[in-house]
Amino acid sequence: MPIPPEASADGFLSSNSFPLRWSPPPEPDVAGYTWILEYLGPLDRPPVRRRAKATAATTTRPADSLVPAAQYDLAPATDYERKIWTARAPASPPPTIRTASTRADFSNIDDGYWSFSVAAIDGVGNVGEAARIILRADKFVPYTTVSDVVATRDDFGSLRLSIVGRGFADDGLVTSVAIDSDGVEPYDRLLKQGDAGFEIVSDRLLRVSELMDMPAGSYRVGLYHPVRGWYFTGPRLAVDYSGTIKFGDSGAPWKPTWSFEPSTSPIVSVTTLFMLAALIIPALGMILSLRQVILVGGEIKTARLEAIALLEGKPMPVLERQKAAKLAIRRGAGLTAKFALTISLLVIFIVLLVSIPLGIRMLGTQSEILARGLEQRARVLLESATQGGKSYLPARNVLELSLLPNQASAIAEARYLTITGFGTTGTTDPDVVWATNDPDIADKLDKPALSPGASILTDALSPRIGAMASELDAKVLAEVGSIAEAIQQLQDEGRTLAARLDEASQARLAQIAGSARDLEKTLNERLAKIAEAGVSSVPAFDPTALGTRAAEYVFYKPILFRQGRESVFYRGLVRLSVSTATIVEQVLQARITLLRSVGIVAAIALAIGVIGAFGLSRIIIGPLMKVVKGIETIRDQPDKKKLAGFSISINTHDELSILAGTINEMTSGLVKAAKEAEFLTIGKEVQKKYIPLEKNDSGEKMTVGFHEAPTHSFFGYYEGAKGVSGDYFDYKELDGRRWAFIKCDASGKGVPAALIMVSVATIFATAFQGWDYKRDGIHLDKLTYKINDYLEQLGFKGLFAAFVMGIFDSKTGDVILCHAGDNLVRVYSERQKAVVTHTLPQAPAAGTIPGFLVEMKTPYQMASIQLEPGDTLLLYTDGFEESSRARRGRDFKQLVEIIEGTDNNGKKTEHSEPLVEQLEEERIKEITEAIMTRGTYTMTKLDDPLGPDMRYDFDFSPLEASPEDLVMSLAAVEKVFRLVPDPEATMDDKVVVDQKIDGVLAKCWKQYPRFCSNRQALPDARIKEYLYYLGLKEDEQYDDLTMMLIRRK
Repeated sequence: MPIPPEASADGFLSSNSFPLRWSPPPEPDVAGYTWILEYLGPLDRPPVRRRAKATAATTTRPADSLVPAAQYDLAPATDYERKIWTARAPASPPPTIRTASTRADFSNIDDGYWSFSVAAIDGVGNVGEAARIILRADKFVPYTTVSDVVATRDDFGSLRLSIVGRGFADDGLVTSVAIDSDGVEPYDRLLKQGDAGFEIVSDRLLRVSELMDMPAGSYRVGLYHPVRGWYFTGPRLAVDYSGTIKFGDSGAPWKPTWSFEPSTSPIVSVTTLFMLAALIIPALGMILSLRQVILVGGEIKTARLEAIALLEGKPMPVLERQKAAKLAIRRGAGLTAKFALTISLLVIFIVLLVSIPLGIRMLGTQSEILARGLEQRARVLLESATQGGKSYLPARNVLELSLLPNQASAIAEARYLTITGFGTTGTTDPDVVWATNDPDIADKLDKPALSPGASILTDALSPRIGAMASELDAKVLAEVGSIAEAIQQLQDEGRTLAARLDEASQARLAQIAGSARDLEKTLNERLAKIAEAGVSSVPAFDPTALGTRAAEYVFYKPILFRQGRESVFYRGLVRLSVSTATIVEQVLQARITLLRSVGIVAAIALAIGVIGAFGLSRIIIGPLMKVVKGIETIRDQPDKKKLAGFSISINTHDELSILAGTINEMTSGLVKAAKEAEFLTIGKEVQKKYIPLEKNDSGEKMTVGFHEAPTHSFFGYYEGAKGVSGDYFDYKELDGRRWAFIKCDASGKGVPAALIMVSVATIFATAFQGWDYKRDGIHLDKLTYKINDYLEQLGFKGLFAAFVMGIFDSKTGDVILCHAGDNLVRVYSERQKAVVTHTLPQAPAAGTIPGFLVEMKTPYQMASIQLEPGDTLLLYTDGFEESSRARRGRDFKQLVEIIEGTDNNGKKTEHSEPLVEQLEEERIKEITEAIMTRGTYTMTKLDDPLGPDMRYDFDFSPLEASPEDLVMSLAAVEKVFRLVPDPEATMDDKVVVDQKIDGVLAKCWKQYPRFCSNRQALPDARIKEYLYYLGLKEDEQYDDLTMMLIRRK
């Protein structure tokens, strides 16, 4: 029984925001409660806010003073209350658990008389008898808000807006409507009362009669109330270029959690394997056939030579000459037969190569088309049955509902149609059968016989109904809750006006009816859209993977409709069972027809091939051998540059002539590619010429460069990836005290990146020629602008140079820096024994935008840092930070991540991305600090194929923490990071390693004997700087490894 709420002296609620409590029933098996708040009618007197002054003047007791709760009358107390109490039958609470506690909270309900009904629900879902009380509310606090905007067009194309919310007419009418992009005057559109621009239908509905020529954009809707002032919406009103208007979130279409989720197919399906086999086997047959053609050509050549010998009468015994002549005749006949057989096989393989994959594709397409057609017909039938359910479920019209399953006969593949919903027996179960023609329904019911409206269905879908209903109700409330409330308010007012026969009341009633009808149409459209999104099947129906066996699918669609003020919109479910037996049979017949057609075509092609082969054998084989000889020449020439000018000359003016021309073009391409490869190799060496690296005995630059001075040390390292690139560093003495340096990373790869690097290197080198500190000063910012403007004028689209340059004062340790897109500078502090990162002011990379724009936004500017004695400035490119290794499983295969997405049709898609791990800056920092303190470092790898407990231990105590030790140790750990000790690796698997890196690993890596015991020198004895690790693999180095250090002594 409800407990009386707090009340004021006049017997009304003390506030329109209040809790309602009730006493639990004596039965212990209570799972929860359901309740409904029903509007009975308007106040028969003014609300408190309109009579507050009069009350204050005529009484000594405040109108809203509280009285004991026991004095609140829970039953109608006046004639007016009894009249509206009995005007219509009370609504039953919805058959769902709304709360588990004995309390319901309400916030600022409308003024008027209300009926509150509450009922208990036991553990099995039975709903008890409802207790009902009257609520008197007269203390509503008006406010203005907009919850939805509905756009419609009339027959003439004029755009109208229906603004749904509240506070449009309470305590005065809204006088202005603004539509503006930012909510600040002047407004883009301003409609005022009296301009016929808008019409206030009710406190919850305002109509803008016509809105023309709204530019595309995002707008806020504002309402001006004379008492409450301006209100602007938070959600946006979006207008596109076609004039379509949407309010609120217009993102991706809503997808319920149970929507179509086809089962994940294996990475390589049986169909895919068959398709591959259908491609590979004919392809192998073609290759073998071509090989046979070459062999036949060889035999023809031998036969020709023997025939010449016979004709020329070269020395040969008579008996031997006779045997040779007979052999030549037989060989000529045999070659023709072989050629005919070869061509025949080639024809058969070509027919198979074309027909089988094409047939498989056609069968798959036909199966998919038939499946999608079945799905579409199932959706149409579900929609028809759903409309019937919406029409007859509210009245529980069993007779009409029982006729709906007969619609399943419209689809030959349909087995049955079942309609379920909430029952008539006071239960919360949402899966009560109302109508069905399921032949097996008796096995799915909780009772021996079907009782429409009482029998509960249990199948594979039943356990999910409750969660589906909750999710649908939540979505509908969010989508159309405000519209439903506006419709209900209009209907409440309409019931009040229905009994009045005066002209004004009838006109108002007609206006309300039209507005409610329009809103009802919008609400039903949105409910239909949500219901359509809720269509799914058990099991998941995937038209692209129907299979070769017949299966049964149960499609289902929710029934949604509004009923009074209830917050429950889910009312039932339509199930449609279909079988794919017909589709599978049609595909099977198509497969038989396809095989028959392929056989006929193959036989015809074979006959034509055999006849044509005999006629073409002697014409084709001669020129073909010439082509083969030319191909052998190309194949056997290791230096493709020497093929320049080589060509195969065939003047048959047929396909062989075209083939020869194609081979000649290919040969030219090989020559060009060989020259370009040589150019890239030379380009790599040219690139190194700009970097201060040491040279070996052959005069070739190595990977390291260094300079020792009494005050400081420079040490640089460069290990390039494949081809030329844009990494670069340089340092040069200026005046014995100051040194200029730069570290640069040009974006991209290949020749464009190298050109950018060369440009930066050239400008940097020339800028300090003849430099004098007193005369020239330090203006690195101007030099950076010069580089930026030069690169920007080159016009490399999407390419740029990120660099940091500086001047080091070896006497004071001051470092003047300027950067372009590279603002992080790391310094190892000897005092702190840690790497300290200095963040320079933001500036863009060079070459992206003109210099005057850079000056306006984030100009290039100089900054300074101080190197204390023992401090080390670390400059390295992203090749170290972004050094990557593949994450692998225990089988040493790279792991992938399945990424889910949605295509343009709203269908969920999946694709895989390989998983990688990067070395990253934090790990470089830890390694640096371990090296500089001559400590230890343990590295682990994510998804290590050797197991999660695998550790890579380094002990740097044997080193002296010199600049060379620091750089080469970092490079050594990076090398170990990419090593792959695959147990399937053989001695033919080799990893090239710098000798200096190998020296560091031999001293510091504890697992060195385990992994690096098999070493071998390079075959070229001149290259002494590298060696091989045998029996190992490594992940590819994708970027240059470039690092430069400056250590102050």
